[in-house]
Amino acid sequence: MRAGRRLDVVRGEAAGDAVAAGRLMYQADSNQAEIKAALLAVGCTVQLIASANRQGGVPDMLVARKGVNYLLEVKRPKVGKLSPGQVAWHRAWAGQVAVVCTVEEALAAVGLRAA
Repeated sequence: MRAGRRLDVVRGEAAGDAVAAGRLMYQADSNQAEIKAALLAVGCTVQLIASANRQGGVPDMLVARKGVNYLLEVKRPKVGKLSPGQVAWHRAWAGQVAVVCTVEEALAAVGLRAA
């Protein structure tokens, strides 16, 4: 697997920066660490949750700021797109979820800057 390539659900062993959730694995987009660091730097709490329930489609991050929770799906600029599982999850979710590609978009999603 290439670093930075989105893999919603892969069975078996994986290389790179994949994160294990039992036997299911996902690989973070290459910009996820930068976005997480920026959110932490401005006082947000960030929890990576994409593999938390061992099902595809769940957003990458749960972010809290001033008592409000935000769900963020991180994609690579220009080439990242939602998988069919993510599209289905977003449609079924009755709450907020944002797709972000850059630090600026992530900050805007949590109300810190204009989009």
